[in-house]
Order: sequence, then structure tokens, then C-alpha cells
Amino acid sequence: MDSLLDALGFPSRPRFFLGSLYITPGAWRALADARQGLGELLSLHQAGDWGCVDQDQMVRNHKAVEVGNDVISAYILPNTGTKIWIVTTDIRWFTGVFLACETC
Repeated sequence: MDSLLDALGFPSRPRFFLGSLYITPGAWRALADARQGLGELLSLHQAGDWGCVDQDQMVRNHKAVEVGNDVISAYILPNTGTKIWIVTTDIRWFTGVFLACETC
């Protein structure tokens, strides 16, 4: 196996295109505070590891990759417990990274 994702049964190639990337200042600070690299989370998101979303969202994500709907992932950051959301739009032009409190 070439990577942890391969070992866990995830494809090593991205399953979809991210488009342009936007990260909120709050998410940027949360990643820095947790000492978590954004690249790792984006790789998980693209590989089909949707993080801590519920089962219904996982099913929607799998279908979304095939038909072109929004793909939504959520990850709990180490050390801080902060939840980060990653959303790639249906037409794959844009991926946003933000905190749950920034969606209001």
C-alpha cells in the first residue's frame, strides 16, 4: 500500500475536482491552533473520507460525486476539538473551508 488512504480502502486519486479554494479567517486560525495541515483534510475530502458527517450525508456525498451535487465533509481538529467544514460546490468550481459558527 502506498498511503494510509490506500490501507484504509480509499482511492489514492482524488474522486472529484476542488475548484478554487476559499478558507475563512476563523478556519485558518483554527487549523493553526490545532497544528493541522489543510492539505491533509482536503485530501481526505477528495478521497471520499467525509469525516464526521452523519450516515445520510455520507450517502448523499457518494451520490453527489457521481451526479455532480455538493460534497460536504466535517472534521474534528486534534488538540482543540474544533469542527471544520469543507464544502465543494455541485459544479466543482469552488471549495470552502469554514467553521460551523461561520455559516450563519
